[in-house]
Amino acid sequence: MSEETAHAKLSASGSSIWINCPGSIKAQENYTNTSSSASEEGTAAHELAELCLTHGADPSTFVARYRQAILKYLLIKRWRSMCNRT
Repeated sequence: MSEETAHAKLSASGSSIWINCPGSIKAQENYTNTSSSASEEGTAAHELAELCLTHGADPSTFVARYRQAILKYLLIKRWRSMCNRT
C-alpha cells in the first residue's frame, strides 16, 4: 500500500474489546499501531473492494490481471518470514 491510512479507533475488528471495555479506547492511545500479515491482507481486500465498488469492476479482473505480481509478493513475504524466525 503506497498511502498510509489511520486505523479507526472504533474498528469492527476490535469491537469485542471496546464494546465490553470503553476505557480500552483511551488506554490504547499510548501504543503504536503495528501491522501483521493478516491486517495487511485485510487492508488489501478492503482496498480491492473499494476499487470494485467505486468503478463497478469485477474483483476477478484485478486478480487475473495481477496474478503473477500477487504470487511473487506472497512468495517473497513467506520467504522473509521464514528468514526472520529465531
